[in-house]
Amino acid sequence: NGYHFVGDCSHSEVKNASHMVFRSLPGMYDLFNWANDFCLLSTKPTAIANFAGRLYVFDNANTYLINPQTLVIEDTYKGTGCVGMRSLIVTDFGMFYCDKNNAYFHNGQTPEIISQTIKKGGDSDIDTSISDFSWDKTAGAPNSMNPILGFDNKRNCILFFVEKPGDGVGTYSSRYYCWSFSLT
Repeated sequence: NGYHFVGDCSHSEVKNASHMVFRSLPGMYDLFNWANDFCLLSTKPTAIANFAGRLYVFDNANTYLINPQTLVIEDTYKGTGCVGMRSLIVTDFGMFYCDKNNAYFHNGQTPEIISQTIKKGGDSDIDTSISDFSWDKTAGAPNSMNPILGFDNKRNCILFFVEKPGDGVGTYSSRYYCWSFSLT
């Protein structure tokens, strides 16, 4: 709608600017009226997306649905966060994002967990050197990288690139995998 939104900011004259989302002047993406055009959150944002005519602002554990015109928080989805901008993708099929707990699909109405079947378990029957590459042991591991999302338009799949941190056993430090979520 002709605005630029930014979050996790700092300014000497603004207390808790890291917990605010600022909106630019219409059509002027580098000019901000920081005293008037902002939305205050209770936490620091990790990602921002425009989807279905609304602004979605994420922290590590919540999703805030914000009206981009009025800057009013219209809804909060508790427990569905996003770890960073690279862990979020908007497609013609919907919005996909993830936190350390799960991967989510948002259809414009509500978020849905799509990682339930890969949450736990995941030992390989083919390669015995691969042990448990479930969501909890890859994207959910405390010292793993944040997942990176991509879209494969040939196969209509959302790709979740994840890291399985090394456990000190064997010759590798980390391994990288890709979970694929088919939209069909």
